[in-house]
Amino acid sequence: MPRQKTVSIHGYPITEKQVQLKYSLVKIAVVADPEPLIDQAEHEDNFPYWAEIWPSAIGLANFIETPNAPILGKCILEIGCGLGLTGIVACQQKRKVIFTDWKIDPLFFAHYNTSLNQCNDLARFIQMNWKSLCLAPKAYRFPLILGSDVIYEEKNWELILKLISNLLTDTGEVILSEPNRANTSAFFSLLKSMGFIYQKFSEPVYTNNVISRIAIYRIRRNFV
Repeated sequence: MPRQKTVSIHGYPITEKQVQLKYSLVKIAVVADPEPLIDQAEHEDNFPYWAEIWPSAIGLANFIETPNAPILGKCILEIGCGLGLTGIVACQQKRKVIFTDWKIDPLFFAHYNTSLNQCNDLARFIQMNWKSLCLAPKAYRFPLILGSDVIYEEKNWELILKLISNLLTDTGEVILSEPNRANTSAFFSLLKSMGFIYQKFSEPVYTNNVISRIAIYRIRRNFV
């Protein structure tokens, strides 16, 4: 059972959980009672998706810690970092990670969780709205960009693809995870039209005695 804590993060009482990955165990603090957050959400844009550990995040974390995962440079960008699980795994591989999210609350949790896993010295945290990137392409380009469950809304697709186009190095790679949603094929058609190619993999994730088949996509520029 999760261990109850008296600590709070940014005003939220927390519970610490242990997330068992394929090769490691990661400690993650979550909101102890997310129901008030859900009740306060007036519309979908305010829904606290960040407050949970989703199977897609576990799937991406599993994938990048496997021996077949790409080793591309030492500085990584994570978009929509949520509670920080995937970025923490990258930090544990001795990579510097810039954790970004468009809300401030998950960044407080991601900061706490990197400290909880003794890798805060490799982490940086930036609140970033995809509509107005705060990372200048001339100053910041990344060999690896990570994102779990960030392509579920069509309204964000062009923003995400613009971000990738601007911030990915010419030979870099993007790795995205999502739970095989029905609209995914339309996103990847758009991705191909913008000059990218991809490979798809399947990553099984076991949570609460249920298996989820998480889709993992490795994306890079098409120079053919």
